[in-house]
Amino acid sequence: MTRFHYRAYGMHIISNQPLGSLMPVAGGRLADLTLQFSEMTELPEKTGGHSILRTTGMNAAGLPYLEVLMADESGNGPWLAKHRSDKGAIDYILHASPKWIEVIVQSGTPAEDIEAYLTGAVFGYFLRLCGNSCLHGGFLSWQGKAIGVVGPKGAGKSTLTAGWAQQGVAVLADDVGCLIANGESWKIASAYPRIRLWPATFNGLALENAQKIGNVMSFADKIYVDLEHSPFCFEAKAQRLGAILVLAPRTAGELTIEKLSGASALAALLGQIYAPQAGGKQARIRDVKMLTDVIKTVPVYRAALPDRYDWLRHNSVELLDQLIYEFSGNA
Repeated sequence: MTRFHYRAYGMHIISNQPLGSLMPVAGGRLADLTLQFSEMTELPEKTGGHSILRTTGMNAAGLPYLEVLMADESGNGPWLAKHRSDKGAIDYILHASPKWIEVIVQSGTPAEDIEAYLTGAVFGYFLRLCGNSCLHGGFLSWQGKAIGVVGPKGAGKSTLTAGWAQQGVAVLADDVGCLIANGESWKIASAYPRIRLWPATFNGLALENAQKIGNVMSFADKIYVDLEHSPFCFEAKAQRLGAILVLAPRTAGELTIEKLSGASALAALLGQIYAPQAGGKQARIRDVKMLTDVIKTVPVYRAALPDRYDWLRHNSVELLDQLIYEFSGNA
């Protein structure tokens, strides 16, 4: 049987089905994660489990586009991520020991939906099941350091990430930033060479020379942009975390930025944990311990961006320099 080898989030991934969004690598080593795809005419509705996520988006039958369930409230596995749309259905069954994900697909489900959920939410929940803490945002590599952009929906995470990438800053990860302990410092794992953007962001940043790959999902307008095609670039190796920018809602005025410390920095980052409701009490304790350690060596800032695309096109790199040099003193 043909096996396909990839690398993402620090894991060597072996799949029985090709995946266009992940970075292929040579075989010859054991898998950190195995993906096993299969197909069925109809997917039976599994019952039981502790629901921790139900998207507000619903299909015509009133089922959420994505629901995630743990085996119990304590966070034990396996976990189940269920996608239901008017075009198909997918069950992702997540196992921590050994590390593998069963992907059971209803016949006829659009291929883009299968991969979009897998490389996004499913990988994010799988990393948490395996004991990792992740931040929800974009992460870039600039002068040998990772810069994180986190914040609430609509604050401009993807817009700022794309604005920096447009200026030649390499992208490490889009949406899920996996923290990796590195002695007394921390790294962000490299994800995969695509970024997800709304058409308004793509057009507002004048990215007409960027390579669009297609829609992220069959039922949504968000598009994939190729990070291995000019003007973008992708960083394939984990990078030491240099700073984290927590975005506040965008402003009609000028840029505001302040450095956070102590309890303020910790609270700001805890609010940006990916899948915070997953894993039970022990996962939340782990988050606090890990982020308490992170803020000892990584400066954290809060900023409100001007709600103007032209500001990003002309000032994004200067903001990076300000973060790394003027504020953190890491010249």
